[in-house]
Amino acid sequence: MASRAASVAIAAAVLVALPILDGGRLALAAASPSDRFVAGGTVTEVVPVAGDLIAAGGSVDVDADVAGDLIVAGGKVRLGADVGQSVHAAAGQLSLLGRVARNARLAGGEVEIGPKARIAGNLGVGGGRVAVRGAVDGHLSAGGGRVLIDAPVGGDVKVAAGALELGPNARIAGSLRYRSRDPLQRDPSAQVLGGVERLGPDPARLSREASRMRTGFGVFWTAGIMLLAALVVAVMPRLSASVSETLRGRPGLSLALGFVVLVCVPVAALLLLATVIGIPLALLLVLAYLMLLPLAWVGT
Repeated sequence: MASRAASVAIAAAVLVALPILDGGRLALAAASPSDRFVAGGTVTEVVPVAGDLIAAGGSVDVDADVAGDLIVAGGKVRLGADVGQSVHAAAGQLSLLGRVARNARLAGGEVEIGPKARIAGNLGVGGGRVAVRGAVDGHLSAGGGRVLIDAPVGGDVKVAAGALELGPNARIAGSLRYRSRDPLQRDPSAQVLGGVERLGPDPARLSREASRMRTGFGVFWTAGIMLLAALVVAVMPRLSASVSETLRGRPGLSLALGFVVLVCVPVAALLLLATVIGIPLALLLVLAYLMLLPLAWVGT
């Protein structure tokens, strides 16, 4: 009896988790009746959701209120209803048109917060083009190629963008701190009560990027030297053996010849450049010098 009950329970769970296909729309029934999971080529949500809504598709339209959190991803996403908790959305083209009771985290190629939208908490947004035309009661953090703020913001605003514009409806209760390639474009009617500060380049970020570049260059350089060493040994085994024997048997002579080549060749090239007539020979000498340096590295 117990095993039969367990089998029925497992079968029921499997049936609940089975996908329901309706045309081009795929709906996945959640274990909890209050939550909803939908996915498909085209997703249109018109039935109110008592819990959380998770949606994904090529085109997603949410026109029904969501009592919980809204998590959505797609090529083109339109959020036209109210959300009782927070919104997390990413899309190539993203529009937020309703009210959000808590925070919103948005990312996309083009992101727009419509004029009738309102975010009761904080807004974090990033995209190629970002337009904030709806009110944000909390703080606003934005990053993108071009950012427009044309709405009231109850807290501080921090922006990193190629270009930043404040529209005539911008009312920032806190401060505006921005980092931008271009100067701030500010409408005469825009207000910033906490002051405006333009930040310089981020030294920490630049240092991290430089460190990554050095590390990457070092990896490629080491790999290239190893490959060159393998080629030299394979193509000219006698030369490789002869260089090694000379270094071991006559280290003084090897050091002197190395000094002459390393220091005197560049000096000779400079002298040839000064004579004008020797410029072609100087360029050829420099080219040969640069080509021989990696071989010398490999040989030693």
